[in-house]
Amino acid sequence: MIVTGRKGKGQFAYVGYALFREYLKQGLPVIGEAFTKIVGDFYRPSVWVEGPAVVEAIYNRLGDEIRVSLVNGITTRPTTDGYVNMVEVIPIMGTKIVVRDRKVRRAVDLEGRSLSIDNKGGKATVTVPRLEQYDLISLDLA
Repeated sequence: MIVTGRKGKGQFAYVGYALFREYLKQGLPVIGEAFTKIVGDFYRPSVWVEGPAVVEAIYNRLGDEIRVSLVNGITTRPTTDGYVNMVEVIPIMGTKIVVRDRKVRRAVDLEGRSLSIDNKGGKATVTVPRLEQYDLISLDLA
């Protein structure tokens, strides 16, 4: 069940637990796309990551600096005794961090290497050329 509506100056969307549980369980992109369409009219993030679903992002803001921790979902294999064996980390190429309505003056990775910045069209796009297991990206906003 999905219910959306307006109350006063606000808007809301309610997604029933069963549908949300199935989305988490199955990871179907079409359900995630539906959620995006549902909240798209009233939720505009100021920072987001564009990349495969296995990339997890944690955002921290300190004044005019944004730090984005990126974690590459590691491929695992369950064992018969209930433990998990780490098989491999598959590098991800071209992950993008997008900042809406701001320019990025400088972007560096955990090693201090400068990253490509494209400031145009009302947003800034920073490209992380290769994400191994994890990285910490620091963005200085203009």
